[in-house]
Amino acid sequence: MRWQRKKTLAAWGLALVTLVQLAGCQKAPNAETLPEKTVASFVGALKKGDVDDAKRYISVDSATVDALDRPETKAIASFWFSQVDIAFPTHIEAGKDDATAIVRAKVTAPDAQALVARIEEELGHKLSEATSMSQSEATALFSSIMIDAVKGDLPKTSREVDVSLEKDADGNWKIVPTQDFLGALAGGLDELKLS
Repeated sequence: MRWQRKKTLAAWGLALVTLVQLAGCQKAPNAETLPEKTVASFVGALKKGDVDDAKRYISVDSATVDALDRPETKAIASFWFSQVDIAFPTHIEAGKDDATAIVRAKVTAPDAQALVARIEEELGHKLSEATSMSQSEATALFSSIMIDAVKGDLPKTSREVDVSLEKDADGNWKIVPTQDFLGALAGGLDELKLS
């Protein structure tokens, strides 16, 4: 009886060791194999200001993302995206051919409407004080006002969006940017009402 118990325990032990070894040999899913990880990695790269990394996760011409890396937009974009958060409140819908997916995401970003109101107010004050200025002085003034406004304590807005993804030729998930997703990242810039 004791010998039978030892044999059973030895068999279970061997099975457990084998399972642990097999689990260790499996490739862990990376950002390119899980749609929601791809979206999170894209937003994470934007939050860090790493435009080159962000381009890896998006399926459009890199010029769209490269605009964030220009000297005139980099400071503003870096600060803006550092405040963006993303959550995944629901499940993922895979396409019928497993080459597409839709991830429901809740994007929280600084409120673009509040930013524009702040810029309009500050620009109005500065322009009323100025007697005359050149085009380059006006551009520098606007950039300064915008950077100060973005760095201020802006209220945040949240929007739930469907993020579309498709697999590239290598089988990696890539975000297909939509106006709704980009608008959510931009804090509602796509819904902006100018006064």
